[in-house]
Amino acid sequence: MTFVSMLRTLGLIATASSWAGAPLVAQSVERSLAIGIAVPTGGLGAQRTAGPAIRAAATFGDRHRRNLRLRLELEGAWLVGDGTPAEGSSWSAGTFRAVSGMASLVLGPTGAPAVSPYFLVGMGLQRLSVSGVTNPYGLAFGLRGGAGLQWQVGRRTMFAEVTPHAAATDFGTTADFSLATYIPIMVGIRF
Repeated sequence: MTFVSMLRTLGLIATASSWAGAPLVAQSVERSLAIGIAVPTGGLGAQRTAGPAIRAAATFGDRHRRNLRLRLELEGAWLVGDGTPAEGSSWSAGTFRAVSGMASLVLGPTGAPAVSPYFLVGMGLQRLSVSGVTNPYGLAFGLRGGAGLQWQVGRRTMFAEVTPHAAATDFGTTADFSLATYIPIMVGIRF
């Protein structure tokens, strides 16, 4: 499956979704940009250090009226490798890059409290690569869950969130049959 196929799949999910009671295109859309760090864990963390992460997202539905909304996002994370492969693993040494197309359900309070928590769970496809190594698996299915805190600054909403990722592949890890896991910690703005 190619990256274009991944985007088409996410588009089909968005247009076919009737969970909100109205077509997604007829709802309000809240866009967001976030930056932060991605912290490697498990088999990814053995040979890598934290690196930058960036995300662009669109959330469908008015948060003043709905407490459950759909968020589609494109995210990139780079985990810096130390160049020393783990014994028995040729793909554990280089810099690990993940580009993810995710669809998440976001649960939070309705209205506009000054500060409010929210939770999310999502899934999607991730294109994973390690510098100097060909990924034999192509795209990997990924899961995520997390929590965030949002607050108003004038007419804008700022947020901070922690959303652990698990990709259903051992590519880039130090052990066979282990998940590729990392934790993005991000701050951003909604507009």
